[in-house]
Amino acid sequence: MSRTGLTDRMSDSRHIEGLVAEARYARQRYDLYKAKMYGVRPTTLTRLRELERMREGADARLRRAQEEHPPTIEEHLPTAEAGQRPLP
Repeated sequence: MSRTGLTDRMSDSRHIEGLVAEARYARQRYDLYKAKMYGVRPTTLTRLRELERMREGADARLRRAQEEHPPTIEEHLPTAEAGQRPLP
């Protein structure tokens, strides 16, 4: 793989990692607000729907990125830690 291809692949990987974090954050916010609705503090269905749309959007962006840039075999291979022998 050329240096440019490797750089592009690393960039794609970082982008997908960011989307994974964004999707996780959106799911957590939605789940927390949904749980909050069972409490005594005031909540609104409008806010819950807004958080649900944000969660769905983040999930869709992640899914699209993963479909456009499927992981390569190199990304799944374990790497040696510093000071250890390379893996066979």
